[in-house]
Amino acid sequence: MWRLTGRWQKLDGALAQLEREREEEAKRKKVEEEALAKQKAEEEEARRQREAELEKEREEAAIANERANRMRSATTDMLAAVTVGELHQLFSQAQRISPSVYHFMLNFFAKSVVKQAETEVRVKLSSAFPLARMCVALFIQHPPLIKLMVGRLMKNCPYLIPQYIVRQPGQSDEAYRKVLGYASNDEEPEQYKERMCGIVALYAAIVQTAPSGGAANPYGMMYGWRWLACILNRPAHTITPMLINTFLEIAGPALLDVYGGQARKLLQFIIGDYMARLSAKSPAANSRLQSFLEAYMASGQIKELPGRQYA
Repeated sequence: MWRLTGRWQKLDGALAQLEREREEEAKRKKVEEEALAKQKAEEEEARRQREAELEKEREEAAIANERANRMRSATTDMLAAVTVGELHQLFSQAQRISPSVYHFMLNFFAKSVVKQAETEVRVKLSSAFPLARMCVALFIQHPPLIKLMVGRLMKNCPYLIPQYIVRQPGQSDEAYRKVLGYASNDEEPEQYKERMCGIVALYAAIVQTAPSGGAANPYGMMYGWRWLACILNRPAHTITPMLINTFLEIAGPALLDVYGGQARKLLQFIIGDYMARLSAKSPAANSRLQSFLEAYMASGQIKELPGRQYA
């Protein structure tokens, strides 16, 4: 009887052990199932988030594409515009769209004008006058254009800062030409100087322009006087006489009108003192400036270039 009871107890213990093992297995499976369900839920949530992000990116891309189309359309319209009124209307439309579109349009216009100075004005200086009148009229209507325009002019022609960029030790020819503003490695020095003079001519035409209707030029002759004084206070380079001659041909009459006796003293300083400082490496440019100043001395006036009536 004792033996039977002992065996029964062993069997009962074995059954209890099996029950515990089944319970543990069930718990383990439940934990695994919960972990798997959690993993699936996380994966599903991650998938939904990815889809939401992709949808957001698609929406943003669509908005950016629409904005780019508006910009391209506005740019096309601007290139076709021929009057200040039309440009003012285009800029105003861009301003209503968004600040970034407005800035883009103004910057594109400034870049296009400077490009025209580098190509057309360099060949015919008097073509700077109508271009400058358009710029000044838009300066009055759209003041942010002033900073963009002047910045573009100075970026393409550092002599308007005025700044003579010194070559740094170890600087390559290509790198130095780039900071000087050369259009390419193939541009010849004379072509470069002519292009710089085209930009200076536009700058001079802008500062001497008197807007119609009695409005004040927000970037007027004061800035031209300041530039000329600064350039004369710096050591001359080979390009200097060309820059001064170009500026005086365009803005000289207005300089005399605005500053009178002070301007005449400045011109006398150039004739009597500054000419001797010019580099002997630029005889042709020196001679041209000398002839221009002698003509002024003979008449007491600076002859206006054809087309100044448009300014």
